Amino acid sequence: MYQISVMPDLRLTRNGADVRSVFDLLGTLETDMTAALGYAIARSSSFAETVMLRATEGSVSITVDTAITLELSRQGEGRTDIEIAVPGRALVVIEAKRGIKLPTREQLQLYIPRLQRAKGVDVRRTLLLVTAASPSFAHSQLRGVDWPGVTVVHISWAELAEIAHNSARTIRGHHQRVAKEYAQYLSRDDDMGGQRSNMVYVVALASGHREGWGLSWKDIVRQHSRYFYPIGKTWPETPPNYIAFRYGGQLQSIHHVDSYNEFTRPHDLFPAAADEEWEPHYCLTLGPPMRPVQPVRAGASIQRAARVWCMLDTLLTSATISEALYETKRRLNESMPSAAV
Repeated sequence: MYQISVMPDLRLTRNGADVRSVFDLLGTLETDMTAALGYAIARSSSFAETVMLRATEGSVSITVDTAITLELSRQGEGRTDIEIAVPGRALVVIEAKRGIKLPTREQLQLYIPRLQRAKGVDVRRTLLLVTAASPSFAHSQLRGVDWPGVTVVHISWAELAEIAHNSARTIRGHHQRVAKEYAQYLSRDDDMGGQRSNMVYVVALASGHREGWGLSWKDIVRQHSRYFYPIGKTWPETPPNYIAFRYGGQLQSIHHVDSYNEFTRPHDLFPAAADEEWEPHYCLTLGPPMRPVQPVRAGASIQRAARVWCMLDTLLTSATISEALYETKRRLNESMPSAAV
């Protein structure tokens, strides 16, 4: 007879990151986060109840015959990320985005026929948007978005993490574990955790100023300890932990990003800016500058306005940003042309 001893859970890692629950096996791509949300709703009653009450403005609760569907496609109506149907009471269509940008009105319009067909005299029809946007920013972006018989509600990933955390306190057993692990899954930040916590986003700081502005690009950083950039496109969806500025052919300063907020009207943040409406931007609040002891030139692989990620210590110890980039990629096992340095 073999005697099996009871041991604590053994450590499991995947690509260098700890796997603490089944959620960590999913990763953090948008489809992964959507699947994780659907699973948490289906397997944690308290979490599901709070999400449903939030979506229906407190009017509809989860019932035993509630159906949750992931990634349902219909001809001409797009693909819904998650649907929660309480027969005769409510239909909630969830559209989830990993980043801060909300879906366009044209994309949301695809889901409206599905919602409006929901049967029931008093059925609640909700289009629930889940993004990384703050409540105030989401509210500003949703002004004028309205369809007859459909309520549009927004909730952030951070709010979902808080709901899951609070739900874990009110239940026991499997439902509690799912809520607790989902809260941990949402609260981790892959871009800021583990090996990548010291990653620095190195950008070129232009000379001069924007037309109609009373302050220069360099003044925004040096005098106001701020920096802004458009959300998405070729820029980071999530603000960096550290940011560095280069001009004059070399690295000038490195700053911790103490906080950030979203904006569409620069004049609200900078009185010297023109009063105009922009696409959504991040505005970073910068910590005190850190400067290398010796000049750190750009190097051969850093051309013009190129933006790159380097580990903090490599920028402070390398002779060029190119060398720092090469060493960063070597540590992360990422390929880089041999001419990089």
